[in-house]
Amino acid sequence: MATKVSRMKRTLAGILSCATLVSSLSLTSTAVSAEATTDTSAGQSEESTTDSSVSGITITGMEGKYSTYYNSHKDAAKPKKEITIYATDYKEGTLDGTSFVNNVSEMTAEQAAVIAPAVEEITQKSGDGFNGIKAFLAEDTDLKTDHYSTLKWKSDKLTLKYEFNVEETGLYNLEAIYYPIEGSGESKNTVLDIGLKIDGEYPFTAAQDITLDRYWKDEGEITRDNKDNDLRPGQVTYDCWIKYPIKDKEGLYNEPYYFYLEKGKHTMTLEGIRTYGVFHSFTFKNYDELVSYDSIKPTDDELQNTPALSSKNEELGTNTIFLQAEEAAYKTASTLYATYDRTTYMTNPNHPTTKQRYNTIGQATWNKATQAITYKFKVENDGYYRFNFKARQNQMRGFFSNRRIYIDGKVPCKDLDDVRFIYSADWYNLTPQDENGNDIYVYLTAGEEHELTLEAIPGSIGEVMQRLDDLVLELNQYYRRILMITGPDPDEYKDYFVEKKIPGIQKAFQRIVDSLRAEKRQA
Repeated sequence: MATKVSRMKRTLAGILSCATLVSSLSLTSTAVSAEATTDTSAGQSEESTTDSSVSGITITGMEGKYSTYYNSHKDAAKPKKEITIYATDYKEGTLDGTSFVNNVSEMTAEQAAVIAPAVEEITQKSGDGFNGIKAFLAEDTDLKTDHYSTLKWKSDKLTLKYEFNVEETGLYNLEAIYYPIEGSGESKNTVLDIGLKIDGEYPFTAAQDITLDRYWKDEGEITRDNKDNDLRPGQVTYDCWIKYPIKDKEGLYNEPYYFYLEKGKHTMTLEGIRTYGVFHSFTFKNYDELVSYDSIKPTDDELQNTPALSSKNEELGTNTIFLQAEEAAYKTASTLYATYDRTTYMTNPNHPTTKQRYNTIGQATWNKATQAITYKFKVENDGYYRFNFKARQNQMRGFFSNRRIYIDGKVPCKDLDDVRFIYSADWYNLTPQDENGNDIYVYLTAGEEHELTLEAIPGSIGEVMQRLDDLVLELNQYYRRILMITGPDPDEYKDYFVEKKIPGIQKAFQRIVDSLRAEKRQA
């Protein structure tokens, strides 16, 4: 019996240690400092048994997790038909306790006076609408519409309710088109958050507070002080229309959130949290599956027919469009600013002695899922081009960092949906390749400005973290139940009969241990 109890205590200690370790692995995307180049080449009596107050506590919290929600509907169809809800078409709303409907004729003067400062409909002007919405929809989205009116959301206390109809039951992603604006005074915001309900309920816990992207840019160029050290510019908002699929920002899922909708009428309620922006539409849709590189790769003749770049880069000695990583066009976080590395001559610009030169971006700040950096460039001729990245991932030994690569807002193929940057203490060059080890080329047109975007994603480790996240939640629940028996400072010479007061705990711990060992073997 003593041996059994001792083994039980060791198992308990080991499990709680695992819980502490696993819960600390919340960030799955490690930092990448990169220079991007574009190249053509409570104590109980000992006699008591099961305590009803303890055993009555169940493992809760799982029902609100997105994983539980998704797994219960994962076999549902993913319809191709899109459902677009325009922001101006809300049915009703509330503002700080005042209810109103979207009908001026039914609104009292008092209601109108309260609502006016919080929500404003911007009708189309000169056939376009707010800040070029027509051009944005035509060039940057797949939405075919002549609806250019938008809704200006100006209060954190505003709630709007929409009605919509679903023709086919299934799972849908949700894409928002919006233009972030700054609040005023205490409401001046650096993030844009909303709450989302479907049919009056949050579909999963994360929907209570959804963070939408907003973009940032350098306030100016890097300058020098009177001691010849670089001065980093401040960060300011980069104002533009944004097409954003609602995503997981915790680093567990690579795909946007899925929402399960049954055939028939539904409501969608948006709640202001830190919500200052101009909204055009919300579309339930499913994105096309990415094609393989084999289906789009150029022939040898097409590669040979792409003229070489004529502009020679003096530092590289090749005909290359050279993009300094620290000179990004815009990024999704104000913390993605220029950084420096003066441990090696391999970074550029650099200084032979001790002068500070900003020559990288990322490092320990590019470590959260969905954080993205965008660069702009042009090519001289139509044709096929490949990309080369000078990078170093020295933050997590034994792991790799994952980036999704977009060209002009779209991922060209599956092989660019998850590009791995391996751990290395040194700088290295990486050219994205397909599964056969062939360099990936993309087709670019001459004259127009192109965009290259790198987005941090969990990659394959995301699935592992999903399973560990569930185990940690379960362990935390058992930990609370144990604390109710032992208190926060248990007596090491007292047997609390935990295995009797919490029936099934030993089997549960063994199952969790087996799961952790299985994950370790697969790593």
